[in-house]
This record gives sequence, structure tokens and C-alpha cells, in this order.
Amino acid sequence: MFPLNITFDSSAVMHWMMNLNVYYHNDVEIGSIFMKFYDSVIKPIIAYKIPVIELGKDTPREAVCQIFENVNTGGVPLTVFELVTATFAADEYDLRADWNEIYKKWVDKKLDVLKDVSGVNFLAAMSLLVTYQKYKKGISGAVSCKKREILKLELEDYLNNRDSLIRGFIDAASFLAQQGIYRSNDLPYTSQLIPLAAIFAYDKSKAGSNSLILSTNIDKLVQWYWCGVFGELYGGANEARFALDIVDIFAWINEGKDPDTVVRANFQPTRLLSMQTRNSAAYKGVMALIMQSSPLDFMSGNKMDIASYLEEDTDIHHIFPQAYCIANNLPQRKWNSVINKTPIYAGTNRSIGGRAPSEYIKTMQNKKLSQQTIDLALKSHMANPDYLRSDNFDEYFIDRAIQILNRIEAAIGKAIPGRDSDETIKEYGVTLKRQASSI
Repeated sequence: MFPLNITFDSSAVMHWMMNLNVYYHNDVEIGSIFMKFYDSVIKPIIAYKIPVIELGKDTPREAVCQIFENVNTGGVPLTVFELVTATFAADEYDLRADWNEIYKKWVDKKLDVLKDVSGVNFLAAMSLLVTYQKYKKGISGAVSCKKREILKLELEDYLNNRDSLIRGFIDAASFLAQQGIYRSNDLPYTSQLIPLAAIFAYDKSKAGSNSLILSTNIDKLVQWYWCGVFGELYGGANEARFALDIVDIFAWINEGKDPDTVVRANFQPTRLLSMQTRNSAAYKGVMALIMQSSPLDFMSGNKMDIASYLEEDTDIHHIFPQAYCIANNLPQRKWNSVINKTPIYAGTNRSIGGRAPSEYIKTMQNKKLSQQTIDLALKSHMANPDYLRSDNFDEYFIDRAIQILNRIEAAIGKAIPGRDSDETIKEYGVTLKRQASSI
């Protein structure tokens, strides 16, 4: 047994070795074992070089953060949250414990849509809120949630706005539920929650005007939200857009110009065909618009509200089933696009199976649903019952594409250009400007 505490004291090591030899009466074998131990263990420890980066006390926090991120390439990367945690710890405040408490409250309230919100997201929203407050008071001209601004957060500002921001995220979750978004899985952009929560938090704070209780102002917020989703504007680094959002929204509410997010939002009809998986924000947006109006379940005729949606293990499935489409050589680019998909209960999907729509409609009839209820259920998913009963995929497909585009237009408050363009006609075979069936 060797005492590691003397490793770097060469005289102490020599003294220990001499005592070892005395203890074993200068046994040659023991001396050989020790030399092997010294060469393979002690020498590598002594020779090991530990990299050190010395930082002066006046080194900016954002520079410290960048150094930590560059050096810490293994394990769990250090984030701005860890650095703010360390800063607040100097004032004996445990930010990590506080964040865990906040997150637990959301879990206890079963706010699944907030499940993927991180501590970094919360601090970004906090920075946005604090800098906007200072901007409104004329203290600072920069509204920001970039890393350098987050690192400037003072504990006093954090504590003063903590409860308001927690409430802001809860209000954001409620707002999203009204838009047909109930789970984090179905959320088009987690990042868009940052400005949304900050907007709600400021509006209900002492400095705010509580203007979002008015339906006309909520309508503007709804339009902004869907423009962000269908304009697909939150997929990259968005800190600058977040700052524009909170400034623009409140200016818009006070009769200012349209927000940048609303102005820039653009959607092309052919985009529907390329939306094949739930990885895209716009794809999730289409599903949310369907859920927004509480569609009826195909097999029960009951409304698909938030409670049943979560309880029934709802997922996105094909209206013309995949197996049927493959068997009938229908083009995959069409049948696997968002145009042929809708939220369906797991049990309902099993009842549908791979059968033709005309066949599973008979199953609906066997479940004692009237033709009127069946028609209402199908229409609530923007599917024309006549085309399904006749298994007319082509007519159904064009009709549903038109209805989806109509719904997107209503959500973003803007006309979708190119519905009769050469590109649209090339991809769909027809113009998408004709009237769709009633929904």
C-alpha cells in the first residue's frame, strides 16, 4: 500500500522506499516490485500535464462561457445555464434547485406541452422579458436574449420576474391548447415558446397593460403564432427574431405596423407535398389546425378534445391507408404527404386497418353511426365523404389540399400565392383555386 499524498514529494517517496527496504530486510524482490510500481504508476502521475487557462477577474462572462464550451468537449457540455447558476451561487441562490422546482410544477399541472422546455430556454425568456422592461423604461435600447445578455442577468431582476415568467409559460401552454397543440411531441417549435411566454409574462406584469384579455389582441397573437409556424421561421438561431417578436407584438397591439414575423411569413402550395414526416413545423401545424376545431372520431363520432386526445393515444395516420395505397399503385409522394394524414385514435386506426375508405365507412355504420354523423366526422377532418365512399383518391386529394390551404390562409391571415401557378399545376395536375367542399 502506497500513500498517494506523498507522490509529489520526492524526498518523502525516497524515505518511504528506504523504510520499505528496512522492513523487508533489503529483499531484492521487494525492491524490484517497488521500482516497477514507481515506473508504471508514480512517474506517469508526476509527469502528467494538467492544462490550465487563467482568467482575470475582469474577463467578460460571455468570454468565460465561450472558453468553457470550447474546452469542455467531453461529458455533459456546460451551458449558459451552468454559468448563471455559478454566478447566482455567489449570492447563495441555488438556480438549479429553483429550476427543478419550476419544472416540477409544470409536470404536476400535466402541462405536457412544456416538457421539452429547458433551463436555458427559461433564462432566454427571462432575458427577453427583463431587457424589454428596461427598453420600455428607456433604461436600455437593446432587447435581447443572446448569450451575453443572459450572462448579464442580475439575481434581483430574476427574482422580481420569476413568478411572472412561470405564469407566462403556463399561459403560453393554455394558448397552445386553444390552437390544438396539447403535447410537446406535437409542438411545431419549442423555441417559439420563448417569446410567447415572455409576451404573456410582460402583459400581465405590473408594467404591462393586460391587453391580451381582449379577443382582438389575442387574434393578433394567434396570427403571429401561425405565421411563425407556416413561415417556418424558427428553425435556426432565432435570438434576433425573439427580440423583434416581443417589441413588434406590443407595438402591433397599439396600432403599430405588422410584425416582421407576419410580414415575412410565406407558404407555397407545393410545400404540402414535401411534408412527409412530422419533423417539419408546418406538418405539425396542419395537424394542430385540424385538432383546433375538435374533429370527430371516425368510429365513435365523439369530439376529439384535449382529454380524449391524450387518453386515447392519438397519433397521425393515413386517411387512405398506406397498405391500400401501395396495393393500388398510388404515388407515394401524394399518399404519404400531410394531405392524406390526420390525427386518429390508436383504436380507431386499428379498426381502419389497411382497408379502402369505402370499407371502413361500413365499419362506422356497423357501430350504429348515422350517415349524418359519419359525414360530419369525415368533414371535420377535411375529408369529402363522397370521394371516400367511392374510393376516389384523386378527387379527394385535390379537394383536401384546397381545404388545408384555405385553413392555413385563415390562420396566417394572408392569401397563399401560387395556387394556380405553373408549378402548382405541374405538381398537382390542376389549379388549387377552385372551391372546396364544405367543412
